Amino acid sequence: MKLQLPVCPHCGQKVGYVRAWFLKQEGEYRCPNCGGFSGVFLSTAAPMFGSVAVVISVVVFLVLRLITGGLPFYGVLLMALPYALFFLAAPFLVRLRKPGMRKRPPAPPRPGTPPPYPPGNRPGQGPDENHSFRRF
Repeated sequence: MKLQLPVCPHCGQKVGYVRAWFLKQEGEYRCPNCGGFSGVFLSTAAPMFGSVAVVISVVVFLVLRLITGGLPFYGVLLMALPYALFFLAAPFLVRLRKPGMRKRPPAPPRPGTPPPYPPGNRPGQGPDENHSFRRF
């Protein structure tokens, strides 16, 4: 797990902090240097960092509630601190990958077009299998 700004998988150019921050909401990135397209993904550590921020905030809330009996203003700021840190670290959790080659499924036949093989002459079917001829 590396906390680093995303890098173009085609040419290796780093993406700026502000661009990476907005990039995490997009699904595709086009490199201004080489023109290559990349898919945008979040690091596998992103949910972990988010969960840690929630747990820290809940612990701060419970401790302040037990100690002070209420929730003072500085307690709200202390609870917001983990979320602010996660917000600032979010661009370092963005990853770029080259798009993978996907196999396209065969297109369904259009209505009104004949099937690729006439009935009874499909590969692997002889006259005995489709019962179009009788033996005497």
